[in-house]
Amino acid sequence: MSTRTMRARALPLRSDAGRRIRRLSRRLFCRTNGCSTYLEVDRARGLAVCPVCGYTRTVD
Repeated sequence: MSTRTMRARALPLRSDAGRRIRRLSRRLFCRTNGCSTYLEVDRARGLAVCPVCGYTRTVD
């Protein structure tokens, strides 16, 4: 088996693991395409803001 084939088989496993970690995390992730940053929560205003791209989301 070539190295390229082994890498091709490992790629879906890595992306599945990343999604699983984000899903199980108690922290909020930015949902914009390509941004993998945690949102900073401001409980007083009821907002969560991404410091990288500016995505804003309301929180309870």
